[in-house]
Amino acid sequence: MKKFLAVLFALALVAMLPLTAFAATGINENEKTVLAKLETAVDLGSKGEYKVPQSYINTAKNYFAGDCDMTEAEAAAIISCIEEGIAIIKDESAKVSGNKFDLKKLPTAAREDILDLGQQACDQVDLKLEYNPTSGKVVIKDGNTPVFNNAAVIKTTGHAVTVDATFVCVAVVVCLTLATGVMFVVSKRNGLLEK
Repeated sequence: MKKFLAVLFALALVAMLPLTAFAATGINENEKTVLAKLETAVDLGSKGEYKVPQSYINTAKNYFAGDCDMTEAEAAAIISCIEEGIAIIKDESAKVSGNKFDLKKLPTAAREDILDLGQQACDQVDLKLEYNPTSGKVVIKDGNTPVFNNAAVIKTTGHAVTVDATFVCVAVVVCLTLATGVMFVVSKRNGLLEK
């Protein structure tokens, strides 16, 4: 009887323990070098700084963690493209009046130069960059499979609903407590708790 209860409570405790998930760490040193370059903020002097959005960097990390196995030569070529793009952004920011530089307001020639550099970088790892000038949408594909898309996945239409981690934990604890209580009542009714 006591053994049954001990096993029952042990199972309930094991179910409540958090389990850690480990992501694949298939990012080699060359890919880490490219990611470090992407994560570096570009100082635009009095115009502030420009940082690649974290969601874009996360997309690159996810791609690199997959089947991509970048060589040192590919990484060097990609970093060269990034540095040339940074030089264009710095040059154009110096020409703009005002306190803040807006990447969306780049002149057409500068935008095309940066897109060409982006395609050159994508070519290094067999990706294709597509740009729609009307919508400003950029899609990077591996064959026909999109790897990156700067369009919003879900458009906000109303109220935002968020589920807090605390809420989830409390809900799990309540469910496990109720399940343990039900098992206790069933065990008591079936005479499993008597001496």
